[in-house]
Amino acid sequence: MGAFYEKILSLCGFDRQEIAKNTSKLRRACEKFGIDEEQVAFAAEKWIPQNYDLKLEGIRKLIGVYIREFLSILDLPLDKNENCKIVYGTVPSPVPLFHALKDSCKERIYTGAPDFVFMIVLNSFFHWRNTGLERLEEQGFTQACRHCALNKMRAFIYADNYIPSPDIVWTWGTACDEAPKTEEFIQFCYGKQWSYVSTKIPHDTCKDEQGDKERITYLARQIQDAVYTIEQKCRLKLSQEAVRKALYSWGKITAKIYYLNTLIANADPVPLGGNELSLINSMQLAPLNIEVELIEESIDIIIKEVKERIRNAEGILPLGAPRLGCYLVPFCLPHIVKYFERAGVALTFNTCMMGAGIPDNKVHGSCKVRENKTVKHPYEIIAGQWLSLPLFNNVFYEAEAIAHLLAKYKNDGLILGFFTFDRWLGAHQNLLKIILKESIAKPVYIMEANFWDERFNNNQRIINQIESIGRLLEKA
Repeated sequence: MGAFYEKILSLCGFDRQEIAKNTSKLRRACEKFGIDEEQVAFAAEKWIPQNYDLKLEGIRKLIGVYIREFLSILDLPLDKNENCKIVYGTVPSPVPLFHALKDSCKERIYTGAPDFVFMIVLNSFFHWRNTGLERLEEQGFTQACRHCALNKMRAFIYADNYIPSPDIVWTWGTACDEAPKTEEFIQFCYGKQWSYVSTKIPHDTCKDEQGDKERITYLARQIQDAVYTIEQKCRLKLSQEAVRKALYSWGKITAKIYYLNTLIANADPVPLGGNELSLINSMQLAPLNIEVELIEESIDIIIKEVKERIRNAEGILPLGAPRLGCYLVPFCLPHIVKYFERAGVALTFNTCMMGAGIPDNKVHGSCKVRENKTVKHPYEIIAGQWLSLPLFNNVFYEAEAIAHLLAKYKNDGLILGFFTFDRWLGAHQNLLKIILKESIAKPVYIMEANFWDERFNNNQRIINQIESIGRLLEKA
């Protein structure tokens, strides 16, 4: 059975030397989370191969990026006396800021989002059931109160000593206001060592509100205040040059991700599935500590392989098959994406993090930030880019941005949902559906499902809904 640990690493683009070095690490990691050898065999033989296109080298390497990050987190010293700085981020957070912090530290440092990585690796690749979340729910972190399993995961892995106390958590409340509340919950229940600083904006934009510059300046100052706190905690100095360098290096990757989304969304037949696309796009949601070069290498290979498939008219479904955009393809539920594909429907792009290339008049505060010569400080650049994304605008601006993407890409409609459990996003998506139905001549569907936590999903009902959507699209 031990060979299955090696097989998983082989599937994920590890070479022989890396497999020899990491097999025992993966075994210990799985044992730590209660994943037995039978489950590892299931992941290696069935779960990963049936849900991900392992014929593509770039996809294997990208899965390997997440596996490497997962193993590196479990290598962090639980003893804070060791010479290692730790800064955790939350989902979503601006990736370049964490890369800049890492490059500015002369000591060993980890900057990343362990809850996010554990969610992807354990759920997406091992189909793991987290009984630790049930214990948290008994302590008050309940589904009924609309607490998402991602925030619960952060509390669980700290409470059960999977991760060390950080020097500081930089928690972002610009989209999910539950994230800063989770830090308070962890600190109250599990110890003052869970130090955090939060970055938030005071209110959503109003429908006709102007003054983009004012909001950008406010968020930039919030970033500046948070950076100062982190500098004091970690005894480092973050320079503007370090932030500019990180903006440039990460900007190259996000441009390539955007280009890849455009290739896939406009190709017929569709060359890449929703699960593979979700692994690519989720890179933009939170920081990883792994070398940026490994991420970029994976994306470059995927672009090359997708172009080859387009040239050869090779697709995951036949020519002319229905395709839908998605608010956010559920990367923790890869089997659900496969239900869509079995119903003859491709999920071809995400909308919530797609900001690049959308005109000024379609997204609040977007491209003008990049063109404005007066914006010189890198924190203002990051704030402007952040506030340009559909996810961080109010429901009216977001609907305009989504309508623009639906007009730009080949598609037969849009899938919302997978967040109906969420106190904020559930209602938000229902409003989006109402607004979009008035502005686009395409169907908008809402999936009643939990993005982060399969325990609360009824798979047969989800299959029935997806099959019904497939039949409707086929008749259209």
